[in-house]
Amino acid sequence: MNHHLTRLPPSVSQQHKAGFTLIEMLVVVAILGFIGIASFSMSGTAIQARTALTEHEKTMFTSIRLWQWLERDLEQITSRSVRNELGEPLAALFMARQQIHFSKAGWVNPLKNNRSELQRVEYQFDPLEQELKRTFWPVMDRDQDTSATAQSFTGVSDFRLQVLGANEQWRDTWPPDQSALLLGQQASQIPMPQLLRVTVVTDALGEVTRLFLLPSFPYQQDRE
Repeated sequence: MNHHLTRLPPSVSQQHKAGFTLIEMLVVVAILGFIGIASFSMSGTAIQARTALTEHEKTMFTSIRLWQWLERDLEQITSRSVRNELGEPLAALFMARQQIHFSKAGWVNPLKNNRSELQRVEYQFDPLEQELKRTFWPVMDRDQDTSATAQSFTGVSDFRLQVLGANEQWRDTWPPDQSALLLGQQASQIPMPQLLRVTVVTDALGEVTRLFLLPSFPYQQDRE
C-alpha cells in the first residue's frame, strides 16, 4: 500500500508558524482591555474608599475633640459672677437660645503669667452653619478693649441645653428671672442650678447626652 504525504508549500507553513491569526489577536486585545478596565475600576474604588475613610476619621476626631472640650469646661464650672464690657453684672451661669455663658476654674498657667486661673467661656450654636463655637476671654471682668478667642467645631447638627433648678424642674433658660439684674439684684446672689444637661448631635457620634453636677456653694473671691 502506498502512502502519499501531502506537504504544504513552504510559504504557507512559514506564515502559520510566524504569527497569530486575526481571531487570536482579537481575543488577546479583548483580554487586555478587560484587565485594564478592571484594574482602573479597582484603583478608583480603592481611592474612593480611602478618601471616605479619611473624611470619617476627620469627622470622628472633631466630634471627640468637641466632647473633650465640653467635659473639661463644664466639669469645672464655678459660681463666680462677672462684668461685661459695659460694666454690667452677669450671672456666673447664663443660658438661652442654644448658647451658654459660664465661669470655670482650672485654666492652666504653665508660663506663670500674671492672670487668674478662672476663665469666662461661651458656647454658641449656629444651626445654619451647623457648627458650635467656643469663645473665651483672657480676663473675668473685661473692658471694651478685651479681645476674645474663638474656635469652631463643625459637623454639629443640634445643640440642646437644660438646667435643673431648685424647684426640680428642667428649664431651657437661666437665670429663672432674666430681668433680675435689671432690677438691681446682685449677680453673685443668683443661685446656681443643680444639674446641667447637654445634648449634642454630631455626624460622627450621633446624639450624645451628658449630665453635669453644678456647684451649690458660693464662690470665694480670695480663691482667684
